[in-house]
Amino acid sequence: MSDNDEIYTEGGGAEYCLRIETEYASQEAAGAAYTRFNGYKYVMWGCSLCKISNYYPVGTEFLFEEEDRPSGYYLCSRIVIYPCASGIFADMGRNVISEDEWSYKSYTERKLDKKQSKGAKVTVFVNYNAQGANT
Repeated sequence: MSDNDEIYTEGGGAEYCLRIETEYASQEAAGAAYTRFNGYKYVMWGCSLCKISNYYPVGTEFLFEEEDRPSGYYLCSRIVIYPCASGIFADMGRNVISEDEWSYKSYTERKLDKKQSKGAKVTVFVNYNAQGANT
């Protein structure tokens, strides 16, 4: 975990690493994040042209009861829906992560990235009266 000045670590010797950049970083926050995510397993999966019963948003958990995969709930982070006369079909799954290190972006960074990817104009306001601002 980093606040751009200091780096805080927890649970050394991990095979994989979760990197969190936030202005609220501290050793206590790194410990809390480690406690929360320790033992978590990211499951990647995908289905192509699955028949579904409704329009589902990203973030939906699907229950699979098949012999070719372990039964259980699988979180969907990608879905493309194809409605047609025979029903509703979808390509969906959980995105593949090809690296051993995952980076977390703050809510504000994600909103800015989303706006920029859509070509929206982003206005940034600077408060020059804020404490510590250079004039």
